Amino acid sequence: MREMKAEDDDFLDDRRDLGEIEVEKYFAVYYEEQWYIGRVTNIKESTCVIKFLKPDLELFNWPNHDDIDEVEKSYIFYGPISLIGNGPFTLKRSDFVKIKSLFQNKKKEMQESLKNNQV
Repeated sequence: MREMKAEDDDFLDDRRDLGEIEVEKYFAVYYEEQWYIGRVTNIKESTCVIKFLKPDLELFNWPNHDDIDEVEKSYIFYGPISLIGNGPFTLKRSDFVKIKSLFQNKKKEMQESLKNNQV
């Protein structure tokens, strides 16, 4: 399963690209090595239960076995997202590019933060 680190908690102070988190809507979620697209199935006080799609290059499909995880709201960094198609799904090119860019920026910030904490 994906791994989030405790030192990542300050990760998403910049949430301009995030609308209101709603059940049955799709969002991009940050994990240490990759981002994932998932549908929010339940919203709790500080977390959301999300059913994730399986990425395959620029396509997304439901996995054979449900991939469901409870994540901190602070790791949801983009959305809601409109999926295109009936499966496999695609994203609007502008959403895909924006998500990749935001993820790379945040990953770089985290790596620099870790470096600074080791000095």
